[in-house]
Amino acid sequence: MHALEERLRRHVRALAGEIGERHVWRPQALHAAADYIRGELETLGFAVAAQTYDAYGVRCENLEVTIPGSSLASEIVLAGAHYDTVEGSPGADDNASGIAGLIEIARAARQRGDDIRVMLSLEMVGCYADEPGSQAYPPFLKWFYPDRGNFIAFVSNLRSRRALAELTRAFRAHSGFPAERLASPAFVPGVSWSDQLSFWRAGYPGVMVTDTAFYRYAHYHQATDTPERLRYPEMARVVEGLARALGVLAGRAVSTSS
Repeated sequence: MHALEERLRRHVRALAGEIGERHVWRPQALHAAADYIRGELETLGFAVAAQTYDAYGVRCENLEVTIPGSSLASEIVLAGAHYDTVEGSPGADDNASGIAGLIEIARAARQRGDDIRVMLSLEMVGCYADEPGSQAYPPFLKWFYPDRGNFIAFVSNLRSRRALAELTRAFRAHSGFPAERLASPAFVPGVSWSDQLSFWRAGYPGVMVTDTAFYRYAHYHQATDTPERLRYPEMARVVEGLARALGVLAGRAVSTSS
């Protein structure tokens, strides 16, 4: 687990510490982040495909690797995370943490089609707090969930609740880390604020995995969202559990212990 923790720390430091704020208004940094991610994935032996597009005159890339699962199924389990940031923030938790987790899930897992079983969006996975009152919620939800921000949350829209239940069940079966789940209408603040939204719009099931962002993390979208503020031991446990859960969904065993 210590080796995984240190790799996660290294990824976050590279993206949020060395490269820093990265978006179309800082294209060199955005490209540097893409190059870092590509290099890490290629080092693991993956062929990295790029989906390129222009945004405000800047060449941007979605990076993709394919890891074959069970030969008995044509379904796709898709995991993703955004590597850009908002202006003014180096984006350690939002979302270098998600990218770090994604790289390490790819390391653990060592065809393309339309039969997407579930899209998993890693959206901020590095903030945890044990103090009472450290976790906030949208209206009414606080009566049903813990008041300490020491868990990882699995969140979906109502149409994706079956995939949500399956993923959460697989995570809990392979990790002792506290996990909560919520299937909610997309209009609840924060529920649709990540990459799974476009999949929901296309009719695919999607689940966001998150530390709940601004409901817990005081440095959300701030210049103070820096690498030293994340909790890497907890983050490593979450990533390990996610890798194993995705292995279950894809029909193959994975390990993050190396």
